[in-house]
Amino acid sequence: MVGADAQGAPFGLESVQQGPERLASPLAIAGTISISGPGSDQLRISGDSGGDGTADVRPFEIDAAGSLSLAQVGIEKGIPP
Repeated sequence: MVGADAQGAPFGLESVQQGPERLASPLAIAGTISISGPGSDQLRISGDSGGDGTADVRPFEIDAAGSLSLAQVGIEKGIPP
């Protein structure tokens, strides 16, 4: 999957592992970004960094000038803002 970061530079996930993509820290959003996944059952972003069932990371940190649009992406076990 390929997308663009907040400055418009391309980025991608080389290989998506089985199960959720676990975050060690929030994904910082400083501009406008759209993420379109293959389906919420196929791409999940998790705030459970250790895989122990506990939400310990906020999935996204969006600054005042930022905006985020998600489609076909699952979000699980994140700390609320």
